[in-house]
Amino acid sequence: MNKISRWMLAAAACLTLGVASLAAQTSEAAPAPKTEGQTEGQKFEKHRGMHRKMARMHGKHGMMHMSEELGLTDAQKTQLKGIHEQQRAKARELHENESLTKEQKMEQMKALRESTKTQVHGVLTAEQQTKLSEMKAQRKQRMQERKERWQKRRSEGTTTQQ
Repeated sequence: MNKISRWMLAAAACLTLGVASLAAQTSEAAPAPKTEGQTEGQKFEKHRGMHRKMARMHGKHGMMHMSEELGLTDAQKTQLKGIHEQQRAKARELHENESLTKEQKMEQMKALRESTKTQVHGVLTAEQQTKLSEMKAQRKQRMQERKERWQKRRSEGTTTQQ
């Protein structure tokens, strides 16, 4: 993978994680009942919080990695940083808008992601776009493999517990 592809993949991953975090934050759950030890909901909240922290950490490093993979020029890096910052500001504004329903927010976030994707592709050369597509496909394959391993471990765990 070249530097630009990695950078674009990291940017796409950050966008995806940012949107997922936004969606997770918009849903309001009832407080978990206080019981002895942690409830499943409390465990999930702790895990989700750790996931968000790691996503923010990887976001910065992922962007650097992707810029190296795609071989971005300094001008491209500057343009993409501006696009990313603009997207984050709009997403935050959308998240804080209490006049919209959850469905409306989801639709607007989808439109924002598409707009951002179009802007990012406008900055990249044809070769960089191809490399980014390859990186995304590889990432998708790795995620699928992880999912299958997780499901296999989970199914093995439930059969031994019963």
